[in-house]
Amino acid sequence: MANRNYADFEVDITSSTTYYGSSPVSIDSLIITNGTVNFNLQADNQVKGNIFIQTGATLNFNPPSNATLRFTGTSPQQLNGTGNLTFNNNVLLSFENTSGITINKNIAAYRIEASTAVPVTINTGQNLSIYTSFDSQGNLIINGTITLEATSASDYAMLKCTGAISGIGQVVQKQFLTEGWNMLSQSLTASSAAFFGSIGTDAGHPNIKNFYSWNGQNWVNIPNNLAAITAGTGYFGFVGQYGIYSSSGVRSFTGLPLTSVSVPTLTHQTADTVVNFTLSNNPTDRTGWNLVGNPLTCALDFSTLNRTNVANAFYIYDHNGGNPIYRYYSGGGINDPYIAPMQAFWIKTTALPASLHSGPITMTNGIIPTTAPIRYKPLSTGVEDYFILRAYQTSDSSKSDVVVLSIHQNATDGYDEEWDALKLKNGGANPNMYCVSGTAALAVNTFSLPNTINQKDFDIYFQSNLHLTQYYITHDNSKLTHSYDIYLIDKKTGNIHDLNAGPYYFTFDTAYIDRFIFRISPKALSNKEQIDFTKNLQVFFENRKINVLSKEISVNARIKVINATGQIIMDHQIYLTKNEKTTVELNPTIAAGVYSVIFEASNGRIFKKFIIL
Repeated sequence: MANRNYADFEVDITSSTTYYGSSPVSIDSLIITNGTVNFNLQADNQVKGNIFIQTGATLNFNPPSNATLRFTGTSPQQLNGTGNLTFNNNVLLSFENTSGITINKNIAAYRIEASTAVPVTINTGQNLSIYTSFDSQGNLIINGTITLEATSASDYAMLKCTGAISGIGQVVQKQFLTEGWNMLSQSLTASSAAFFGSIGTDAGHPNIKNFYSWNGQNWVNIPNNLAAITAGTGYFGFVGQYGIYSSSGVRSFTGLPLTSVSVPTLTHQTADTVVNFTLSNNPTDRTGWNLVGNPLTCALDFSTLNRTNVANAFYIYDHNGGNPIYRYYSGGGINDPYIAPMQAFWIKTTALPASLHSGPITMTNGIIPTTAPIRYKPLSTGVEDYFILRAYQTSDSSKSDVVVLSIHQNATDGYDEEWDALKLKNGGANPNMYCVSGTAALAVNTFSLPNTINQKDFDIYFQSNLHLTQYYITHDNSKLTHSYDIYLIDKKTGNIHDLNAGPYYFTFDTAYIDRFIFRISPKALSNKEQIDFTKNLQVFFENRKINVLSKEISVNARIKVINATGQIIMDHQIYLTKNEKTTVELNPTIAAGVYSVIFEASNGRIFKKFIIL
């Protein structure tokens, strides 16, 4: 095959074949329809047309010594097909066609060069990877332009190079930006804010503030295009009238890929009281927030970062069509640790000194996952048992939220920095559903479940801006590996609902934020037990006193008194003696109003309302 010129060259075989030689070969189009082809020519070889590999076929470029595969056509060329394409570390891919080369499949190679004035396009959903090997320094030389295409927040191209990147050309990374606020991060060489669009006063109005960083306590306005930016720092940019862009769409960002980025210095300050993105006002929950970003042109694998005094969680804001919602990753959650290119994210320090990574973030911290992570939202996966509660507005299921409770034997019921995620506040018409443990409001709560525990209860809070709107809560059991009895107890109505039997429908009442108890049990809570417990207790109220009579059994019980805002104002353990009245006196300073009382025992709960005049 060596030292020859071919027109279109097609291989259609049922086995494999290998081509050898040390003299140049020139081919118009190379088509592999069936079989495995080993192209082992050691020379300066040219392809002037397209390369196409049919599904099930394989094309391997495996020369035993250095060889070049040049794309030298005079009309646009393409690499197509869903078959396998590989290059060993002796191959230099040289893109020389000034009419352009479009890559419609994933390419992994060791040496790539894009010549001057040559446009190379990596189409959406495809990726370009350049790797180092034990005997060959991987490198990417860009004297032309490599464009990473995008069509949406989940459909874009990525570039990962663990070797050196050089040249006088550029990479154009495209990403979809939605209207509203976007979390953004620099992934290419740039020194000024103009990299992101029209910043501040350069957006067409002298008083515009459309781009912010975060200093640990409050937002910091980035005033104009000339302001300095820092790789690895996270930003919030507004898209819309007088925004960094006037409307949503695919936007282009230009520079050379960053291959080594020093992580930003982290703070451990408390957010100003006027800044409230956590649902808990506990100072501990408001302390340590840092806004950082993925500085790579590929996905960042958060699990490769050897954090110091940084919780094992990140948080991503999704404008979500004007109904903002936060997406979470945590050690005990249901999401992958992959962060999209140009995506900023929140992290939380637990003490000083704190560091996201012990050295610079490099392409070795990057990953090209099978499915690209969605900008604004991590991908879902599962490892252990996860209890996933999903809430939806009945009339519009796009208005939703989720809370995750998961089992890990090293976790506690409270906030665990290695496993849990705090709840950040959704906006618009989206509800907020979260688990409360102590003073912490949690989007992900990981807990241990010893074999000696027959059941476990969790307080689930529910908030919405839509009073008297109907919602439903369902349990997603897709991440469970064991069987459990799962109940949702409505503190307002007293209903005990079996979530294994289907969703629970309710009408939201702003007076009942502390609305639900989520119960898991390896032993079914039978209807008889529920009825017996309800019939066993008689409760009546008089003059700020709660009187309880246990008719049939003596039992240890817990009593909670809750005001109309959902605040627990009394929480006591009491012993109820069979056939004896037990009186609980309320604090005389409790204000007049409507209150709820909850009695809990090992075999169930009952709920009552009463009025203090």
